[in-house]
Amino acid sequence: MKHLLPLAIVTTLLVADPACAAEPALPAADDATASVLACHAQYAGKYAKSTQASAAEIAEGAFAGCKHEMDTYEAAALERAKTQTAVAVGIAGPEDYQREDIARFREYLCSYTIDAVLKAHALF
Repeated sequence: MKHLLPLAIVTTLLVADPACAAEPALPAADDATASVLACHAQYAGKYAKSTQASAAEIAEGAFAGCKHEMDTYEAAALERAKTQTAVAVGIAGPEDYQREDIARFREYLCSYTIDAVLKAHALF
C-alpha cells in the first residue's frame, strides 16, 4: 500500500500539469555533460530505493557524489566560453560566461536529479 503513494503523487502531478511529465530540456551535449548527467541519474536511482531521504536531499547529495564529474564539466565550460562570440569581441570575459553556464547547469541538475528520484519511486 505504501508503494502506491509515490505512484499516486506522480500520476496526480502528470494529470494536473502535463508540462511536469516532460523531461527537462537537456543542455548542449558533450562528454563532460553526459558524464555529469549519468552520474546524477545513477546516484538518484541508487538512493531513491535505499533511503528515506527526500528527492531534494538526494539531489543535494548527488552534487557531492558527482564532484569529480562536475569538476570536469567546469573545466570544459571554460573552454566552451572561449569560443563564444561575446567573449571573442570582448563584451564578456570567459570566466563570466563560465560562471553563468555552471549556474544554469546546476539549476538544471537539481531538477534532473529530482525527476530521476521521482521516476525511481514510481517504478517501485
